[in-house]
Amino acid sequence: MSAVASFNTRVGEDGAEERAKNYVYSFDELMQGYNLTFSFLKEFGKLYLPPTGKGKGKHNQACYSNSALKASAEGLIYVEGYAMPKGLIPISHAWCVDDEGKVYDPTWDVGYGVSYFGVPFDPDFVNETAALTGYWGGIFESLYLLREKEPLYEYLKSGVVCE
Repeated sequence: MSAVASFNTRVGEDGAEERAKNYVYSFDELMQGYNLTFSFLKEFGKLYLPPTGKGKGKHNQACYSNSALKASAEGLIYVEGYAMPKGLIPISHAWCVDDEGKVYDPTWDVGYGVSYFGVPFDPDFVNETAALTGYWGGIFESLYLLREKEPLYEYLKSGVVCE
């Protein structure tokens, strides 16, 4: 079984909430710290419990813009990292959290995501980054467009929200 396949899980399985975090840590180790996204996630990422209750997502495959707009409109914190849909491996994703760390995922239905691990960013920083790049594809997804922001690590760090 490959390292990636071992992260596959079902809702209710022991340790499901930590699978996205374990995925990031494993890939950072494989990349030996040479991938800024995984290294940054490992240093500043936080583990979030999946949302509970009822809720329908937009299902439009636009998690970055959905989350940035929701965070700005509702006074929430934008989070970007990896989330794991039930029965699948973790994927790059964005969602929102409130001041207590409760997840609000405007893209997925409640119950679809079983593990969330990401970096909380200030919504103003997210909007500034989108304006700089002209791209709503996420902060980590647009690093190549931010290459003029040297040092890039310090630029990213300036947007992190310390909860």
